Amino acid sequence: MGHPILRKKSKEVNDINGFLLQTLINDLIATVMEVDGVGISAPQVYESVRLFILASHPNARYPYAPKIKPIAIINPKIVKTSDKIVKDWEGCLSIP
Repeated sequence: MGHPILRKKSKEVNDINGFLLQTLINDLIATVMEVDGVGISAPQVYESVRLFILASHPNARYPYAPKIKPIAIINPKIVKTSDKIVKDWEGCLSIP
């Protein structure tokens, strides 16, 4: 949970067809599926690159989650934010 890589700005992915990136994507998908998660990011496994896996599905923790086949999101950008604050519990594989 307190690892410095989680607070560091990740590097942009430049070679989206590279073998190392595909290996990382495959490993992240296997990890998120093994632990019945709905997503995982590269920094959570100590790779400081802009990549996360979205693998939403209904489960005990998120019974109403939409069913989405695992997909790799490369170089995501926040394009809009809101001033609205919503309090809720965070579900994260990095926090027990």
